[in-house]
Amino acid sequence: MSGLLLWDFDGTLAYHTELWSGCLARILSELGSAGAITSDDVAPHLSAGFPWHSPEVAHPHLGDPDLWWAALYPVFQRAATSLGLHPEHAQRAAERMREEYPAPHRFCLFSDVLPALDTLHAAGWRHVLLSNHTPELPRIVTALGLDSHLDGLIGSAATGFEKPHPAMFEQGRRYARPGEPAWMIGDNYSADIEGAERCGIPAILVRKDHPVAQRQAPDLANLHTLLGKNQT
Repeated sequence: MSGLLLWDFDGTLAYHTELWSGCLARILSELGSAGAITSDDVAPHLSAGFPWHSPEVAHPHLGDPDLWWAALYPVFQRAATSLGLHPEHAQRAAERMREEYPAPHRFCLFSDVLPALDTLHAAGWRHVLLSNHTPELPRIVTALGLDSHLDGLIGSAATGFEKPHPAMFEQGRRYARPGEPAWMIGDNYSADIEGAERCGIPAILVRKDHPVAQRQAPDLANLHTLLGKNQT
């Protein structure tokens, strides 16, 4: 049993302790918004405007981190003003999102991740990260101690493509050696599973249930067994 595993990041290997909505809600409260603002208040205002909300649209022009974040500032500013902040404070909130959302200490690995990666590596599998994420993803991965477990990292902020765009999966497939199978592991059925399988890459949905997912697992504990069964 060996091959290449393409891994999603958020929701699969790690999670953000606040999410986008919680991070912005905290910042707005700290900036003196009128009344308490919760992540539930913020979430509807962040349902559009991120690059991965329009994965069919390539964005290589946002390859510079400054440009990537500048494209998101209006999203945060509109959310802030809609929730009662003065425009000047809304601008400050947007700028603080760049500082605070990708801060490595805001991310945590799921407890089963490192044991699973080690078990799979020992069985001959290699690992590549394939993630829709901020430009700071490499720094986050290093801080979490994941970099030493990976053979590569492909982030959408650098490539200009978001899963399920086929270009993302094609970039991941390039890490496969001749004759080596590649699999996708992720928690998002549309972006990770459907996207990979449309490109001919078998996929396993983890941490979530979906009624039509052919292969799924509640966590990573027995992933090596599931991969073994599907290779025989």
